Amino acid sequence: MRAREITDNMKIAAARAIAECVSDEDLFEDYIIPTPLHLEVYPKEARAVAEQAIKNHVARRKVSGKWVEKHTRILRELYSTYIVPVNMKREVV
Repeated sequence: MRAREITDNMKIAAARAIAECVSDEDLFEDYIIPTPLHLEVYPKEARAVAEQAIKNHVARRKVSGKWVEKHTRILRELYSTYIVPVNMKREVV
């Protein structure tokens, strides 16, 4: 979507999307924010921010939030399948 700027509404949308990744059953005093490794965090946050950028008229590319979420999942899968194994094989210097 290539936003021209990051608006306050985009930040709020991101925060809400991240918060929604924690279910009421998983919510504890010491667990209110999901780990960045939580599988739903990046796709949901990316979708929410993209949709808000379009609403705020700062998106340079008009793509649907659904498309952004789908492609974020694809990129994460490619990363997990191809990049992580290579990095795991590298010798630590």
